[in-house]
Amino acid sequence: MWTEENKDWLRKPSLALVAATLLVLALAAFATRLSAQTPLPATTVTATYFPTGQAAKVKGLIISRSGDDMTIRDDQGGMDVVTLTADTKISSPSGLFKMDKKGRDVSNLLPGLIVEIKGSGGDRGNLVADKISFHSSALKVAEQVAAGTVALSMRVDANTDSINALKNRVTDSLNAIKLRAADSLSAITARARDSLASINVRFDDIDKYDVRDSAIVTFSTGSAALTTEDKAALDAVAASAVTQAGYLLEVTGYTDAVGTVPNNFRLSDRRAEAVVDYLVRERNVPIRRVLNPTGFGEEKPAATNDTAAGRAMNRRAMVKVLINRGDKK
Repeated sequence: MWTEENKDWLRKPSLALVAATLLVLALAAFATRLSAQTPLPATTVTATYFPTGQAAKVKGLIISRSGDDMTIRDDQGGMDVVTLTADTKISSPSGLFKMDKKGRDVSNLLPGLIVEIKGSGGDRGNLVADKISFHSSALKVAEQVAAGTVALSMRVDANTDSINALKNRVTDSLNAIKLRAADSLSAITARARDSLASINVRFDDIDKYDVRDSAIVTFSTGSAALTTEDKAALDAVAASAVTQAGYLLEVTGYTDAVGTVPNNFRLSDRRAEAVVDYLVRERNVPIRRVLNPTGFGEEKPAATNDTAAGRAMNRRAMVKVLINRGDKK
């Protein structure tokens, strides 16, 4: 029987759709705010000069990173060079009223992230950062820009799981709901990608990087432990990186297709984190030289998941040594 409970369920939007819609609204607002600022042509933009020792505050968008330096397009349309140090403190507002501070890692400072910086002038006319803050929502947008996609797959899976649980009770009605939900999510994905594309066009060519070296390490099923061979590969790529001026390391983790999507995302994060932990603790790589380590779960497979050999290749983490093209001589 079609009860009031069933009707109430239909009236309530799924958490997946609500979350995805809020994301799109945030992206649209962000893109609109950026579009309201007419960017200066790259050939006419002059870097801001910060007098040595003079306190300064900057708010803007990270355009690129090169070694310990970041290029910021500030809210006045200027270009600022900001230098990170081992003493730079990074945080996000937290708590119910955003009055508290949550410590953040320097590897979260991705191109596309809106930040507020306090510091003082350095000896190159740069701003040496004492404190950097950003909102968690801004970090999510920057991560999606860096990944080149809006990952709604986990939300889709959660929605599908809920639908499957009720499928036997109201099959025909739920099939209709599934179609409407899929259409809505497709539209949300398209709009979000459009918003991200409008953000990406604001980045100059300086945001392009060349890969100078790379290494791949593989893992046992369900594991994020590094073997002796893995560590040797990471030793080699770390030794190569330090010979490159202004290098950055991009670390990504992956899984095979065995297991659930949410668990695989978590496992891939652990694999990326294990690589970063080894490079920082054992090879003394400054954490500020590591871009935001990211797990992609079973996405972007290196080989087929239909064979044991292919799955073994997919249980991996990758390290790339990146050099900003703006540093090339």
